[in-house]
Amino acid sequence: MKLTKEIILQTQDYETPCLVVDLNIIKQNYKNMTECFKDIDIFYAIKANSDTNIIKTLMELGSKFETSSLNEVKILLTLGVKPENIVNSAPYRKEIYLQKMYKMGIRMFVYDTEEELEKFKRSAPEAELFLRVDVDNTGSDWPLSMKFGVEPKDAVELIKKAHEMNIKVLGTTFHVGSQCLNLENWEKALTQMKNIHDECKQSGINLEMINLGGGIPIKHLKEIPNVKLTAEKIKSLVEEKFSPIPKMIIEPGRGLVGNAGIMIAEVISKRKYKGQTWIYLDIGVFHGMMETIEGFDYEILTEKDVEAEEQGQKVLDDEKESYVIAGPSCDGVDVMFKDGKIMSKVEVGDKVYIINAAAYTISYASLFNGYKIPKTYYVKNGNNFLFSPNCLVETIYRL
Repeated sequence: MKLTKEIILQTQDYETPCLVVDLNIIKQNYKNMTECFKDIDIFYAIKANSDTNIIKTLMELGSKFETSSLNEVKILLTLGVKPENIVNSAPYRKEIYLQKMYKMGIRMFVYDTEEELEKFKRSAPEAELFLRVDVDNTGSDWPLSMKFGVEPKDAVELIKKAHEMNIKVLGTTFHVGSQCLNLENWEKALTQMKNIHDECKQSGINLEMINLGGGIPIKHLKEIPNVKLTAEKIKSLVEEKFSPIPKMIIEPGRGLVGNAGIMIAEVISKRKYKGQTWIYLDIGVFHGMMETIEGFDYEILTEKDVEAEEQGQKVLDDEKESYVIAGPSCDGVDVMFKDGKIMSKVEVGDKVYIINAAAYTISYASLFNGYKIPKTYYVKNGNNFLFSPNCLVETIYRL
């Protein structure tokens, strides 16, 4: 989402921190993704941002949805999403939650252990599963390979085990890492999936599908492969390696919503400390900027940057400074940019604008230290903003 003078003026009296989101960008992202990933069903990963306005917008466009928990399933069903349009892709869940989701009509799930298969046998015998396989996440800004997935060498045996238990395995799934900048990850992953599918076929087990997971990146500070390039790469690889072509689904989160929002924060303090200049914002690691602790970088702009751009210029180097940027909480972990971030000079009371921050910000935010979760405002009629209290989600999460 581009920061403009209009956005600055419209939001100048808003309490910070807050997130402003343009739903039209999400609509365009979805349209672009459906055009690029033809014949591949899109399941929006609602963990990226579960605000009901976003979910409703994507519902109207025909999106399906990926969930990680019972509460996320409840949100979708309450909004009218059909159970058959939901996949539960977290490999592990409490058995009582599995029972509840199964009774609600959810049938597509993910597993990667024999222990989970035992749960399905007892509590969801007609579930349809994807086996999650661990793949290379090199070159992804937010790797996901350490915690999830069976090693490729053990995948076939775990599929055979499900077959012996009369549990249907639809196919395989993987995740190349969130914000994947390395297209070679897709080639490595799909090669491994082909080998697994082929070996299963030799054992009399036909796998019908591949769940491509997520990983579609958005622009921050690094150059990225665009959606079209990523889709063409995947299509080419699948056509080269598989015959017949399996049915596929994909689970974008950040790639659908991340670039549709700007997080607005205020500089609340500033000091010199051990040779560095520190600034403290009213938003921090615990209130929406969790991903920064693993080195996830954002573009941060000020009103000076917008004024310079309007004049066809850039802020001069002598008007910039390197800042260590921290949040407001009393926890020492609450430092977002420890190594210094070069940006336009700011003073206490100035606003800063964190660009393309609609994904994995509000969904990570907590009430730690008594700070409020940032409010979300939506662009209305192109230039006005409408506050979204998101009461429905809050109510469901209390169930």
